[in-house]
Amino acid sequence: MVPQVLPKQLLWYTTILMQISADQFAAALDRLSALGRRPGKKQMDFIRAHYEAPDRTATATALAESAAYSSYSAVNLQYGLLARALAEETGATVEDGRPWVSLIVEFERPKVKGGHWRLKMGDEFARGLEKAGWV
Repeated sequence: MVPQVLPKQLLWYTTILMQISADQFAAALDRLSALGRRPGKKQMDFIRAHYEAPDRTATATALAESAAYSSYSAVNLQYGLLARALAEETGATVEDGRPWVSLIVEFERPKVKGGHWRLKMGDEFARGLEKAGWV
């Protein structure tokens, strides 16, 4: 059976991603570190893998593998928790119905039916990670 090709459609959360600047991300990441809330080794493994991925884009499954998680759901959970903590530190909000993780990543629909969603790390978040020394 030939996979059904779906139209390329990006779900852009640009206005949300632009709410938090690199400096704000860095300050929030520094505060999380000072409060002892810096992610653990596995979380940092997938964050670094995402940062180093071509175009900072990867599937949650690939990120899970980079951190030795058994499922992509662990990446979804951990990214969501980090995004929520960053929102609390910066005062950022998300529009109704959008996930907290949309503060730090953009989503690209699968190109074929049954394919994997791709996550693109937001540029400001990536620069914030750099400035805070997390990557």
